[in-house]
Amino acid sequence: SGLTIDQLEAKITERLTRHLRAPDVTVSITEMQSQPVSVLGSVGKPGVQQVQGRMSLMEVISLAGGLRTDAGYSIRIARLREWGAIPLEGAREDETGRYYVAEVGVSEILEGNAPAKNIPVKPHDVITVPKGQMVYVMGAVKKSGGFVLGERQTITVLEAVSLSEGFDRFAREGEIKIMRKTENPESRAEIAVNVKRILEGKDRDIALEADDILYVPLSGAKRATARSLEAAISVGSGIAIWRGGLPR
Repeated sequence: SGLTIDQLEAKITERLTRHLRAPDVTVSITEMQSQPVSVLGSVGKPGVQQVQGRMSLMEVISLAGGLRTDAGYSIRIARLREWGAIPLEGAREDETGRYYVAEVGVSEILEGNAPAKNIPVKPHDVITVPKGQMVYVMGAVKKSGGFVLGERQTITVLEAVSLSEGFDRFAREGEIKIMRKTENPESRAEIAVNVKRILEGKDRDIALEADDILYVPLSGAKRATARSLEAAISVGSGIAIWRGGLPR
């Protein structure tokens, strides 16, 4: 037990050579018992899935409830060495030498550009879908919430406003703030943004970083504090998470 098909063929061949001349051994699997595969991270039902027969990477992720809206744009696979190398570009041994590890882009599989990368899973594979990096647009916009950064890894202020479907008619477009994390976890730096000047070509469009909050104040309303916005995007607050929208 614990051998791959190739290893079993070699072992049987070695033993038969004591009695036969040049034995030709072929091993095939007629029935496979269910095997555990761990699916972790941003999926609907993270945990151990019992897989029976041949299943692809995305089939197993579907079995685990599919990708959540906050899922990132890559999938990581770790495989025991005894099951052979992972057939993906860039696959390598991990630091312990016990596993092969590899990574594949979600869009490569879902968009059908690289169907060969939707590889079959093996027993005891560990599949991890990391949570995506996000930026948040809050305040006087038509669709506020968190926006998962795609494979581009960054978007600008105007692109973020576009994803949020534009300003509310009472938005103070000249008083927008980017609230950015600092080394002090208790505070955020505030960067003033005047969208009117950006649209007129007088100011440059600013690139947002992961976890930035783009806050658009509402005319006549009390200005929100960084702390209150942090509370709004905290886990369990029910804030909407949006995926996609801009080309890569």
